[in-house]
Amino acid sequence: MHGTRIENLAINGGKPVRENFLDFSRPVLGEEEKNEVMKVLDSGWLTSGDKVKEFEKRFAYYIGSKYAISVNSCTAGLFLILKVLGIGAGDEVITSPNTFPATANVIEHLGAKPVFCDIKLDDGNIDPDKIAEKITSRTKGIIPVHYAGAPCDMDAIETLAFNYRLFIVNDAAHAIETEWVDGKIGRHGIASAYSFYATKNLTTGEGGMVVTNNENIARQLTLLRLHGLSDDASSRYQKSGKSSYDLILPGYKFNMPDILAALGLVQLKKIYSHHQLRFELDEYYRSLLQDVEYVTTLRKVNKGAHAYHLFPVLVDFDKLSCDKDEFIDALKSENIGASQHFKPLHLYTYYRNKYGYKEGDFPLAEQFGQRVITLPFSPYISKNDVMDVVNALKKVLDHYCKFRKLYSFEIMERLESRTLY
Repeated sequence: MHGTRIENLAINGGKPVRENFLDFSRPVLGEEEKNEVMKVLDSGWLTSGDKVKEFEKRFAYYIGSKYAISVNSCTAGLFLILKVLGIGAGDEVITSPNTFPATANVIEHLGAKPVFCDIKLDDGNIDPDKIAEKITSRTKGIIPVHYAGAPCDMDAIETLAFNYRLFIVNDAAHAIETEWVDGKIGRHGIASAYSFYATKNLTTGEGGMVVTNNENIARQLTLLRLHGLSDDASSRYQKSGKSSYDLILPGYKFNMPDILAALGLVQLKKIYSHHQLRFELDEYYRSLLQDVEYVTTLRKVNKGAHAYHLFPVLVDFDKLSCDKDEFIDALKSENIGASQHFKPLHLYTYYRNKYGYKEGDFPLAEQFGQRVITLPFSPYISKNDVMDVVNALKKVLDHYCKFRKLYSFEIMERLESRTLY
């Protein structure tokens, strides 16, 4: 069945596959990052300043956009984009239920309604063929979520947006390196928000970036991210700066400090080499899992480019005598830091209570959420680590397989036949 001997699970007192715990997604930070942070600390200027401006310039160049506006999170970026676009009470914005709550929460914060559209099971992304049926006279836009770094079908989504006069805002939290046909995903739609959270492909610990080619959006976001003031602190406090300032808009405290930008500048230099390592790990995982029963890998990208942010697999729990939580706990006891991305948003208490969502409303997103497990994935992980993950996965699968007795009997028959010959 899996080609490994059934062993007592570590969660039940057995010996774990690994001696040391393998983190789910440890950031790869070295001396260069430490040195750049120390330079900022030594400079005496810790908040938004020259490092932020340099990071914005370099990130815009990397994406191929005219403007990049740094913020303190991807969530803040999505919120500000929708705010500038005038989203408010009575409006609807279509997005995927297979995402982190922030994607829908920002719509809620503005008094609008997030409208969920079911996904495709083979890649976890929103199904463009189902978007049209969700469009009403109140629909203002679509937020595609590029799950795990795989690009959504932007040709189909852009056609819908054009025909119905809707905006597209990309939730690119997983998608720094993601491309669609003519370049980075951030070149599509009116604006895109990226995440630099601790587990992301480019990390600053916390932080995010909005990219756009629209001058008005860039100008409004720049004001709103820092209280709506005409001048930031670095401009006011410099020798040549103005001491006075004006309040243009009632804004927010969403700016990125120079310490984080210093990390981002170094991480951006490593983006190509880290992406190559992630690609190689993805390929290695796939080669080891291709014949593992009850486990399905997601479809490989056949158009554009994948960011390789996560490595999700779908496990057939109908064939096992455990649920997903128990399965993940068993993997963790084997010292494998597995996780899950995501529980469908419509099944969370808040969205159930407010909109009356129930099980069965988005069957593919629910099936995906019930089956998905994300395995450790980061440039710090070696091929030996991947082998440990797969061995632990097989061990746990064998233990919880409903046909374990049959499998054990088959193994015994093979062993007896070998001794006879």
